[in-house]
Amino acid sequence: FTSWEDDEEDCLDRQEFEEMRRLASDVLTSSYFLLRGDYVEGVISSVAVRQSSWEAVEAALFCLCAVSRDVSDETKKRTEGGIITAEKLVAMVQQLCSAPLDQQRVCVRKAIASFLGFYARVWNLYARDSIVEVLSYLKACIENGAANEGAKAVRLIMIGCGKSLISTATQISSPGDSAVQTGAGVVSAALAAIVDAILTYGEEDSIRLVAEGSTRLCMTMPNPDLVRNSLIAVVEPIVRCSGMALAYIQSAQSQQQPDAAQLESSYRLLSCGLCAFEEVCRFCDDQSPPSSNASDNSNSSHPLADVLPGVWPLLTGVSASPLCRSNDDIMSACLAVHSALLSSAPDLIAPHFAATVTFIVQFYEEQHSPSALDYVAAAVEHFGSTNGGDGGDLSSFTELLAHVTRCTTSYVSTQRRPMDCPLLVEAYFDACRRYLLFYPRALVACQEFRNIFGLGVACLNECQGNDCRAVLLFLAQVIGYKNLRVSTDTTLVLQAASGTIDALIAQHGEAICKKCMSSLSGAAPQMLWPAYSECLYATLAYLCSVEGGEHLAQQLMNASFKDDAKRLALDTRQSLVSVLLGFAKDSANRRSKPQAKLLLSDYGKLCKGEATP
Repeated sequence: FTSWEDDEEDCLDRQEFEEMRRLASDVLTSSYFLLRGDYVEGVISSVAVRQSSWEAVEAALFCLCAVSRDVSDETKKRTEGGIITAEKLVAMVQQLCSAPLDQQRVCVRKAIASFLGFYARVWNLYARDSIVEVLSYLKACIENGAANEGAKAVRLIMIGCGKSLISTATQISSPGDSAVQTGAGVVSAALAAIVDAILTYGEEDSIRLVAEGSTRLCMTMPNPDLVRNSLIAVVEPIVRCSGMALAYIQSAQSQQQPDAAQLESSYRLLSCGLCAFEEVCRFCDDQSPPSSNASDNSNSSHPLADVLPGVWPLLTGVSASPLCRSNDDIMSACLAVHSALLSSAPDLIAPHFAATVTFIVQFYEEQHSPSALDYVAAAVEHFGSTNGGDGGDLSSFTELLAHVTRCTTSYVSTQRRPMDCPLLVEAYFDACRRYLLFYPRALVACQEFRNIFGLGVACLNECQGNDCRAVLLFLAQVIGYKNLRVSTDTTLVLQAASGTIDALIAQHGEAICKKCMSSLSGAAPQMLWPAYSECLYATLAYLCSVEGGEHLAQQLMNASFKDDAKRLALDTRQSLVSVLLGFAKDSANRRSKPQAKLLLSDYGKLCKGEATP
């Protein structure tokens, strides 16, 4: 399998090999429960033999990885057998990691890296003084063809061996030691070296794993100084590498023929660096307990406080670069960082928020990027939750929604159809749903509210995937606002706007019912049935709650069943209508909606011939 390429035949062989190993894992686990320590000893012996082929070593390491959870549980009990097993594992690690990397095949390095990660809990108990050396070996694996496996192992080591690394970081140095020789210096240097290596040799997924593991370790440090210093060690290579990439991109802007390969490499490095910092922000929430002294709280520092001043110029430079703004990967990563900062450190970015929103709006006008709408959704959720949907931000967020809606409507009407930009439609209606749930005052006060609802109904005729689901959930929650499980303030706001919502349902209710019924009859993929059922139930429940609406609902359902369920007998259709409307009239009962959705699922199966009445 070391010679497999990316052609179709080799991919098929690889899939069969991976499936075989997956099935073998079950057999190996059962074998371990029968043999216990003898299993581990037998496998280790095949690695210990100097004449063992690389195939035997790789296979033995796979056999150990397959039972890692059970072996780790056994060694944690510190029984006599568990201790002996752990000591043999530690001895094998020392043997494997001491061998020169250039004498190991790449697949063996990958297997060793995976083995080191899977047994992190064992090293935490029985090899506490060797964790930094294990990280050093994993760094070498990352630099020598095993970046993905090395990154996964680093994350597991950072999480599983956190206590050992913290113990190392808190060791008191001798009077003659330099700053790097202290325990904290050793750990910080190891973190920085691994982050630097993965940025150079890894792909985005691997970089995210290392950034996550490193940040989670930093956040478990026992005092703020260690947290701050270790975070700085993690972020410094990210900022440095990303800054170098941005500098070349900025210089390429003025070159007539920049080096295409180097420019592409800079794009990749900058995008990956931003992704790494996004992970740092996501796992860097300030978890320090509030102080009883107000002055102490005002002076307390967020973990990112010393990091952000070095990162913000990078974000500003990205947003100002025309080449960066034209690169989807870079801008998606940049906006994801802004969203993560808004979630984890809102007070730190408050001075920059107005400028950030201005940039987001301008970028959306240029590129109509879903990432810009994701940031709008995050901002709405944060500020709506913070001030309860009321306050001085109301007019700003109302105008923001109106402007975004006008841009989106114009784009899907004149430049691209909704079916051609599903990610944009999904992001837009997800943002609208955040408005409904977290900032309803801004939604109902928006002068484009009617157009938002109408755009949703229009998109139903063209969308078929997650974009369709986002539209249906938004419409269902607007129509069924009376039964939403939200705060009392939100309920009062929506009730005050009931006149507008009632008019929208009167205008579009028939079209929504017909579209939902035709989709459940087989026009839509089965994965969307729950969303269509949700929207249809909300519409019928609304109609049954107003005067004369029940009769209208019955007429609509009878007409829809007649058009879309021709293969069903008349008495079956009538029974379905009667039962469904019964659930809709009893919408106050929490059991009614799930029962109605189950009924509509059965209806879809009847129409497809997968079930009989």
